[in-house]
Amino acid sequence: MMTPQRHQLLLYVCRPKVILDRTYGVMSGRRKITVESARERLARHLRSLRAARGLSQEGLADLADLHRTYVGSIERCERNVSLDNVERLATALGVDICDLLVRE
Repeated sequence: MMTPQRHQLLLYVCRPKVILDRTYGVMSGRRKITVESARERLARHLRSLRAARGLSQEGLADLADLHRTYVGSIERCERNVSLDNVERLATALGVDICDLLVRE
C-alpha cells in the first residue's frame, strides 16, 4: 500500500511567462504548465487581426496614431502597454478591447 505524498506548488515568475511547476509525488513525476500572459495574448491577437485586415505595422500605427516601431515592439512582447494604447489599437482594428485580451 502506498502512502500519500505531499503536494508542492511552486510559482516561478519569468518574463514574460508564468510557469507553474507542480510536483505530485513519485508516481506522476513533474508537470509544467505554461500560462500565456496578457501581454502575449495581446501580441498574438494584435498580429493576427492586423494580418487579417491586410495592414502593415506601419498602417496600423497610422490608424492608431502611434509610432510604427511601438506597434512592432508590442507584437514582440517588449512593451508594457497602457490601456489607453490598447484601446487605440482596438479602435483602429474595429474590435472591442476585450477581443485583444481574450483567452482562447
